[in-house]
Amino acid sequence: IFPLRHAVPWLWLPLPVLGSAYPIARASGYSEQDVTSEEYQHYIGMIGRVVNSAAARGRGPVIFASGHEHDLQVLQPKDDLWYLVSGNGVLDHATAISDGPNTVFASEMAGYMTLDVYEDGGVMLKVIGVEDAERDPVTLFEKWIPGKGD
Repeated sequence: IFPLRHAVPWLWLPLPVLGSAYPIARASGYSEQDVTSEEYQHYIGMIGRVVNSAAARGRGPVIFASGHEHDLQVLQPKDDLWYLVSGNGVLDHATAISDGPNTVFASEMAGYMTLDVYEDGGVMLKVIGVEDAERDPVTLFEKWIPGKGD
């Protein structure tokens, strides 16, 4: 309703039609960065095929890492399939989260993840939290993900 506030924060001039046009354009795939765009849908399909194919062949764990969300999540929808979400590098900028049926770990704390990959395909996953700039990072969660030889 107040789209001019993005350019001038104090400008509270209501423009309901213009203010509604932007979200409608984004929802209809206006930007190739939006999940509704044709390019993004193609990308999701390609990644899905690669992940499912590798997991189905039993070649060891498949780890799909992503960012941009402002939280830390470890999800495991299948035995050898892991989704890691790590995008909260900014203190006091968390996204609210909830535990779903595939949630192994979730935190709104700022932080990052490390993956130590071993020759047998095994992976040591660590989720590191950063409470504030004055304190040392802490390990919030760690998990050994066995490789094909384990």
